[in-house]
Amino acid sequence: MTPRAMRYARLICVALVMAVCGAQAGLPDKRFVYRADGKRLTEVLQDFAAAQSISVVIDAGIEGTVNGQFDARPEDFMRTIGKSYGVIWYFDGMALFVYPSRMIQSRLFRLRGYSRNKVQRMLASMGLGDPRYPLRFNDAEQTLLAYGPPRHIELVQTVIDTLDGSARDRVGSSIRVFPLVNTVAADRISGNVRVPGLASTLNNLFTRGSRAAGGAPEANLMTGADTPANGNPNKRRAQELAYGARAGDPESGPARKDGVRDPAGRLVVPEAGVETARDDTPFFQADEASNAIIVRGVPERMAQYQTLIRQLDVAQPQVEIEATIIDVSTESFDSLGIEWDYSRVGKGGIFVSPGSPNTGSGGGSSPTLFSPNVTTLVADAGRSLLARIRALEGNGRARIVSRPKVLGMANRTASMVDRRLASVRVAGNLDANLFTVEAGTTLQVMPQIVTGVDRKELRLSLFIEDGAFEGKAVDAIPIIKRTEIRTEAALLEGESLLIGGISVDSDIGGRSGLPGLSRVPLVGGLFRHDESGKVRRERLFLITPKVVGLQAAPVAVPSSRGEVPLSGPPRPQTISPATPPASPPATPPAAAPGAPRTPGLPLQMP
Repeated sequence: MTPRAMRYARLICVALVMAVCGAQAGLPDKRFVYRADGKRLTEVLQDFAAAQSISVVIDAGIEGTVNGQFDARPEDFMRTIGKSYGVIWYFDGMALFVYPSRMIQSRLFRLRGYSRNKVQRMLASMGLGDPRYPLRFNDAEQTLLAYGPPRHIELVQTVIDTLDGSARDRVGSSIRVFPLVNTVAADRISGNVRVPGLASTLNNLFTRGSRAAGGAPEANLMTGADTPANGNPNKRRAQELAYGARAGDPESGPARKDGVRDPAGRLVVPEAGVETARDDTPFFQADEASNAIIVRGVPERMAQYQTLIRQLDVAQPQVEIEATIIDVSTESFDSLGIEWDYSRVGKGGIFVSPGSPNTGSGGGSSPTLFSPNVTTLVADAGRSLLARIRALEGNGRARIVSRPKVLGMANRTASMVDRRLASVRVAGNLDANLFTVEAGTTLQVMPQIVTGVDRKELRLSLFIEDGAFEGKAVDAIPIIKRTEIRTEAALLEGESLLIGGISVDSDIGGRSGLPGLSRVPLVGGLFRHDESGKVRRERLFLITPKVVGLQAAPVAVPSSRGEVPLSGPPRPQTISPATPPASPPATPPAAAPGAPRTPGLPLQMP
């Protein structure tokens, strides 16, 4: 056969397919003889349907007045009305649907597990095709584009859903269990925040229109509610399959007589490109007893789910976080030798903006304290700074308030809270209520380990809240001074983060004198001394992270196209017991003569 003959044969086959797809149950073949003198278009259409013994569904947007005399076939009459008044119509074999031309729709469907021939045969067998609105197939992408009146799109949607259900029934579903070793399957409650487990993360990943994005805290999730303009698609589809036309939603108001309008006056049609939940969407369930993920889904996709779960089930290193809270008098602050303008080569300064501390009137002013930079890095894990603090502590000019230590996991928030509670009694008309007022120190740290080529960094996200009762009260309610600091910093191993900028004022008072003589009336004042005043202290937070246990896992770096691979052959993982880190030498190596000293706190242990 010549190429030209093959081309002609292909065109003939396409024409036959379009003819089969276009087969529909046409309007009754009964001529319509009618005269209209200033009648509304809706009344004329109702009279036409009554004359043809069919039902009619007229959209509320149909308007117009008809004047004229008609004697034509039903299809010719509807074609004339459509051109004259800008309406579109569709007959499904039972009822005639009439809409304004602006309501024509288009929708793209994906063919899953069946061919275009099966779609065409099913449409032809049900008489749902219409030559005015042909279907367009893309065999390469396995898609179907349908356009036409809303009723035509609804019926095509019903056929596609039926074929999808048949394909899913043939394929079936599979259930597998994947035990976890390093991560937690179920959600956990940490304080007032719900930490999502791996099962919730996977469900949010594979469910379109999920509640949370990217693993946001579950405490802020809200369940959606159906609105009149955007009802429950599953409920609406069930009503369509049961009644053949759009019915009213009992929760959103009664149905209109045309059966296609919602209470807001708009068609209730799912938006193009938005698909409802499908049965082939995988479902992940957490089993707390065995710390495993139960997966239900399509069998051929189980390998993909297994690979993804293994990539997420990785061991996280442990990080020990030690926080030292220090109070230093303003007069002795300069003797610590802290360089607040510290910057590392290639990193730049680290800034935080709660306000710089001021010095008291008796101690003079310090130029470094007026800098907006109140965060710096300290070498040798802060041991040199603590040595000077303890020297000042012997003179009463500094003290270590507390030194909490916590061991946590990387990429997880660790919290340390020290609060004081006070109950305030508030009297009412008939009874009295107790309200709790709290103040104290809250420290939240989330460490992240980044392993580079030549160094290992620890990135800290910190939140510090420091509050205290001021000793004054308003209406018997104590006044609380509260300061918050939020910052992020990057540290190398062996460095500490020093945060300042919080001033604490306290009133002091006392009497000194000679025993006995200071209490003699009239002349006792010569032998005693009364002193009072205010003391300002600067509060410092020294954060020292330390990686212990497992080695830090490097953070996945996206490719040049911004993609992180999620698939690939599963790699076996072996879990070995944690090896304690090598103990440091008893004495640090001596610095070479003339070697530059590390910027920051210029204190080196001998």
